[in-house]
Amino acid sequence: MIQRNSVEFLDQIKGVVVNTIRETPQFKERHLTREETAKKLSISYPTLKSYVKYGYLNSYKLGRRVYFIESEVNECIKSFKTV
Repeated sequence: MIQRNSVEFLDQIKGVVVNTIRETPQFKERHLTREETAKKLSISYPTLKSYVKYGYLNSYKLGRRVYFIESEVNECIKSFKTV
């Protein structure tokens, strides 16, 4: 009984978090995790961190998680192709 209630409670929390993310302005567009972004750019995590540090790419935090907006990642790819 306790386990079932805790699972339901966790599902409710997950629903609230997902809705909050969707309502946050910077998350109206598709967002990528660090792993997805690094893979799309064909770079390592330390390089991705450097891109953020030097302003090539913006990152957005939600709690302890870091996300990147897909359109901004695509713009980063285009800017490096033109150099």
